[in-house]
Amino acid sequence: MQSPTRRRSSTVNVFAPARDTAAGREFYGFVIFISAYVLFVLYLVWMATPDSVLESIGITYYPDRYWGFVFPIWTLLWIPFTLAALMSFMLFQTPPPGHITTMTDEFARPMPDSFVEVLKTNGETNEIHDIPISLVSRALYLNRPVAEIPER
Repeated sequence: MQSPTRRRSSTVNVFAPARDTAAGREFYGFVIFISAYVLFVLYLVWMATPDSVLESIGITYYPDRYWGFVFPIWTLLWIPFTLAALMSFMLFQTPPPGHITTMTDEFARPMPDSFVEVLKTNGETNEIHDIPISLVSRALYLNRPVAEIPER
């Protein structure tokens, strides 16, 4: 316990705000934003400045200009490649249209026959259930209200 005469230190480090506050996120976002622009300007200077100028100011070790063109192109080509690869992977993981898992899963709550009758009479139910696919198909493709759809 602190004595009442002793005050706490009130120093705040403005260069390292807490990461869990909105001010911290804004600060780090701003630093990343400025850093991206500075790196882009340095990239443009490196690409546009002749080798003789770089060597005259003492910069002798830098990557070849080839990588200045190739790396951005490779990066841009990885985007459609990654999208195509992910879509292909998802297509291979998707079951065929006739498979039972496209209709239901282990979390389904099938609607009892009594609820089908309630749905036909007044069009609403109080509980949430999965509507049978046969009832959905008949309602969608026969172009009739649910109350007029005959049972099998």
